[in-house]
Amino acid sequence: MALLTTQKLFVDVDRGVAYSAWNNFSQAPTPIFYDGDTALLELYLVRSTGRGNFPMESVAFPSSSITAAVGTPGGTAAASGTTWSSISTPTATWSSPTLTVPASATGGSYTLTLSNTSPSLSATTAALTITATAADIEAAIEAAVNAQSGWSAATATISQTGAGQFNISVKATNSSTVYTLTVAVTSSLSGPAGYSGEVAFTGAGVDTLLGSATQVTSTFEVQVADSTKYQTYLQIPCILRKQVTSP
Repeated sequence: MALLTTQKLFVDVDRGVAYSAWNNFSQAPTPIFYDGDTALLELYLVRSTGRGNFPMESVAFPSSSITAAVGTPGGTAAASGTTWSSISTPTATWSSPTLTVPASATGGSYTLTLSNTSPSLSATTAALTITATAADIEAAIEAAVNAQSGWSAATATISQTGAGQFNISVKATNSSTVYTLTVAVTSSLSGPAGYSGEVAFTGAGVDTLLGSATQVTSTFEVQVADSTKYQTYLQIPCILRKQVTSP
């Protein structure tokens, strides 16, 4: 069976093509599906802005009535998925000692609040972007704490442990006593609007489409219904394969 992975497709509503990554206009590889599998999908609508510093923009789906299907145009779909869930806005999170900035974020910012109960402290950093480095975070924390009356010598120890993950420890001095500060995050990140769903390749239509062949080229289509109006945003070639081990 294919690995349990999610195929992400960024569908260009103007060109009718699919990209595999945000802000990347290289067309996605031909999707491959396997008889008996359930394909997990994330669908996003995008378009080019023509601006170098912000080349791609997200386009909102007109409704959640989405159909992703594989089959022969003009015939009955061999497999289709019609149940979709809105993809949540990515959120920066804190689980001591780790700050996580999700890779799905495409913009926006977050702030960190450093606090202590007694003596009282609440200091919030300037906004940090998704490209902020460990050094940027360290500087923002120390500047925020040192600016508070009675507090000084703030030291933020930060190590990057993975993509978008930072271990953070913060200490600061008040009246010659060093305190370990509590960290909290407020997220204002943004990401492309999309939907997640699945297409099960388990019906008789899949066997009919494959016939005696071990692999066929078919068509993958994405259609959205808004009231009584239909819009096909994507229709591209795909490959459907039989498996060595049947599920």
